[in-house]
Amino acid sequence: MFDQIRHRIKDVDNVVEPVTVSEAKTQVKELPIDAEDALVAKYIKAARRNVEESSERLLVDKTVLVQLDNFPSANERIKLPVITESAAITKITYTDTNGESQVIQGTEIKLANIPTPNYIYKTDGWPTGSDVIIEYIATKEDAHVDGLVIAILLTVAHYYLNRTITDVGRYTNVMNVIKAHRRYTSS
Repeated sequence: MFDQIRHRIKDVDNVVEPVTVSEAKTQVKELPIDAEDALVAKYIKAARRNVEESSERLLVDKTVLVQLDNFPSANERIKLPVITESAAITKITYTDTNGESQVIQGTEIKLANIPTPNYIYKTDGWPTGSDVIIEYIATKEDAHVDGLVIAILLTVAHYYLNRTITDVGRYTNVMNVIKAHRRYTSS
């Protein structure tokens, strides 16, 4: 068995939020049409990230960097930490036994994403190496975006209308919408 996986996730460059500032303003009736666009945009991003985390679903594409101390045994699969309906492996970089930096292009990697969670493997086996970094794009899940947009809109309205900490009871309607789309995973 190889060492524990560490990973970082970030939105891809030039991300397009599933909710526009105009849509959010329509949701928050008290919001003047020309007021606080920058703040509303920040609320949208925060709300989307909250909904993604709570539902365990991606609403925008993500770049995921996975770090391993070393490769697993030659024929072992590597479980990707972010579950997605599709992923594109960009590249894998590592240090070989001679201390040289090496790159495995994404086209050399096989992705097994049915059933989820996603795994990757190399048909001719993993090389021997350390300081492994796997970079891939985890794609948004279009089938769930529309349903979870409601949760984003409700959350943006909540953020705008409650600019201080509020009790959790008022937040229940948002969580109920998210619950309908939550990915249930077994441990």
